[in-house]
Amino acid sequence: LPHVVKAIKSAAPQIELIVAADNDGPGLSAAVSSGVKYAIPQGYEKRDWNDVHLEDGIDAVKSGLNNVVKPKSLFSHVGDLELKKPEWHIEDILEKHALAAGFGAPAAGKTFVLLDMVLSVASGIEYHGHKVEQGTCFYIAGEGHNGFARRCMAWANNHSVDLKQVPFFKSNKAIVMNEAASVELMHQTIKELSSQYGKPSIVCIDTVARSMGGDENSTKDMGEFIKQIDKIKDEHGCTVLLAHHTGVATKDRARGSSALLGALDCEFKIERFSDTTTTVTFTKMKDAQEPDPIAFLKVHVPLMTKDMDELSSIVLEKVDMPKSKQGNMQEIIKQEYEKLVEQEGDEYVSRSKLKANVAIESGKSARTVDRDIK
Repeated sequence: LPHVVKAIKSAAPQIELIVAADNDGPGLSAAVSSGVKYAIPQGYEKRDWNDVHLEDGIDAVKSGLNNVVKPKSLFSHVGDLELKKPEWHIEDILEKHALAAGFGAPAAGKTFVLLDMVLSVASGIEYHGHKVEQGTCFYIAGEGHNGFARRCMAWANNHSVDLKQVPFFKSNKAIVMNEAASVELMHQTIKELSSQYGKPSIVCIDTVARSMGGDENSTKDMGEFIKQIDKIKDEHGCTVLLAHHTGVATKDRARGSSALLGALDCEFKIERFSDTTTTVTFTKMKDAQEPDPIAFLKVHVPLMTKDMDELSSIVLEKVDMPKSKQGNMQEIIKQEYEKLVEQEGDEYVSRSKLKANVAIESGKSARTVDRDIK
């Protein structure tokens, strides 16, 4: 196919070519190698455009061939690069085509925080004062299936949203990223639903432990997990949002291999401040300014089943950051400095480590903490 494309372009350079590729590995590889625009039929693997014609009709072929992909060249000249401002699903919080993670200890409220974000995007509802761009969302739930419906219904009641009108889809089981058949089914299902409801905005995976299918502490296993996550992000043009746990020994970082932190564009810590309050502190924002910490009050919402049984769940309402989190910055900086001196045995400590530790302890953004240290 690449040779045929080259020959036609040489003989008739004025013609714009589009490759009608087969939906399989060799077909995609040949289409990309041809260097021109290509289109792949949606649906099951190994489907070709003749299958589309026979099964769905000529109009489906015409429509599908308009959905073209332009292969990216391996290099771009630096002078051709465009300066673009960040694009957001949730303004200043969650960027488009990014890999983000919220981590916290058990019962910190991770699922409540992530579900609040994803439902806001799926429904187009403003996220606690931040503008939202509405889009289709997928939630891969590895745990907490029994309470998921209650949490969604409570959120919908609190925001006066009809969930039947929201393009939001939850998996019925965990999808393990090192099981090829499950992963392929996931990709095909997302493509099929996206053709009906629109291109995915967010794919949320809750949790990393239930989905990676390997040892979290192994750099190799974590690298394979990241590879599969990047494939979701790139193949569907979406943001992937992860829920992750803190370590056993330390509560100020996500557990497991640090390879995940290196791959993330955005990371935030979810912490149980009290029985009624959860806080979110941003610890990494790769291409934008880190937002200030957010505090949420956990509000109980009464629910009722079709059988008139009374239930309840929780929704999050934004409140002022608790005062004890704001703290005396001079004292907090001194305490964190002394901890680092004791740990490292040297009075000269890493400024970046000090900034990160103070940000977590105080609940302030790294940018604000940097000014406080100065």
